[in-house]
Amino acid sequence: MVKTYGDLAFDPKGFQRHHIEGKRSKRKIDGVSQIIGEWYVIAIPFMLHDVHSNHDQNVTHAKKAFEAKFGTQKDLFSDMVNSMIDYGYDVLVPSEVINAI
Repeated sequence: MVKTYGDLAFDPKGFQRHHIEGKRSKRKIDGVSQIIGEWYVIAIPFMLHDVHSNHDQNVTHAKKAFEAKFGTQKDLFSDMVNSMIDYGYDVLVPSEVINAI
């Protein structure tokens, strides 16, 4: 089970987009290397993402500590997509990209 951000979800500085494998990361889809990084993104509270934050669970500086507390980034992405589907939101991530991830 993936954990939530708890009180950090109310960070007054808001959230930042986190490209899990980098914005230009690629995967093979139908035998062709395609960029998936622009879709493989989760929202992370400022304190847990910004390069200037010294939070001990900042994903930029302490990936293992972040994942020990909140779950793997892949699980966070999967939970986000599944929640969007469950609540009737349009998921703009192509299904072949989701499957490749």
